[in-house]
Amino acid sequence: MWGFFEKKPVSDPSILTFPDIDNDLQTAVEGMYLCGDITGYPLLKISINQAHDLVERIAAEGVPPSPSEDVYQLAIVGAGAAGLSAAFAACGRNLNYVVLEGERTANTVRNFHIGKKLFAEPLSLQLKGDLWFEECTREKLLERWDTDLSEAELNIKTGEKVADIKKGSDGIFVITTTGGTTFRAMRVILAVGKQGDPRKLGVTRRTR
Repeated sequence: MWGFFEKKPVSDPSILTFPDIDNDLQTAVEGMYLCGDITGYPLLKISINQAHDLVERIAAEGVPPSPSEDVYQLAIVGAGAAGLSAAFAACGRNLNYVVLEGERTANTVRNFHIGKKLFAEPLSLQLKGDLWFEECTREKLLERWDTDLSEAELNIKTGEKVADIKKGSDGIFVITTTGGTTFRAMRVILAVGKQGDPRKLGVTRRTR
């Protein structure tokens, strides 16, 4: 789908595989990063911290100014916990960024059943960044996030499902959505999660 990494084939379909990334969460393509559930760490607190630290590192390494008005310094794909945390960090670092989300913000949490309890684990891990999170219900989390997102006025574009990403010879990524819209960015963070890739049991289907 993305053209930058492939899943390694495994004989057991119940075993989840993840893309190869280095210690800085960078893929084989320079300037393309992964964070959150897609890296194999599904806990919300870990995803939030991971995304915050990643943007801090990208900013500290130095992202050149946008060469033109239609080129973002950073594009974040996905507006779940990791993507929102990355957006807050990018905003705090004054990066020219955009968040592209195919559905709604915090879509995975919104799809949880009513009253679901969310645990802020690991308890020993201190939360980083400006995205609020503590042990609470699904409803409390969404209420707080919706309020904070409204006040922060983050640059989030919902309904923009990414279909393809290509890196040009000029080093700029061209991101194409299913609707045909294109976005250009100097750095890309994929925070798409694993919700759309369910674990299969690998059993024979029974028919009557």
